[in-house]
Amino acid sequence: MGSVRGVDGLLTFNKSLKSEVEVERLLDSAMEVRCRLWIEEDGKYIMGDGLYELLTTIDKVGSINKAAEKLSMSYRQAWGKIKQSEGYLGKKLVDTHIGGERGGGTTLTREAKDILKKYSELKERAVAEIQKIFEKEYG
Repeated sequence: MGSVRGVDGLLTFNKSLKSEVEVERLLDSAMEVRCRLWIEEDGKYIMGDGLYELLTTIDKVGSINKAAEKLSMSYRQAWGKIKQSEGYLGKKLVDTHIGGERGGGTTLTREAKDILKKYSELKERAVAEIQKIFEKEYG
């Protein structure tokens, strides 16, 4: 059994394949393009898929602690990501509410929602363009 390194890991194939064309056809059917996108300013991380996922999860569950748990990270790690980005942006991303009848919670600021919307649109457009290039080159 031989192997070929593919985009999503290791693909295996039987050595009895007759030609490189068969191997190419096997790879073509399994290949997908993937990309990671993030935004930096002066080399400092501002926004990427990880923070996007954290903030959207906070927006859904209303709690940093619950969002961190859902994403298998510590509260401290989640809070650190938020504070770091707030520091670089000079904008508050979350409002926390302590105690009260409902036991407190966290909401996203308008600025955070605007940043998430812009990042989502940027990522969607970037992935669409990368997909076009990929299909042209490998399709």
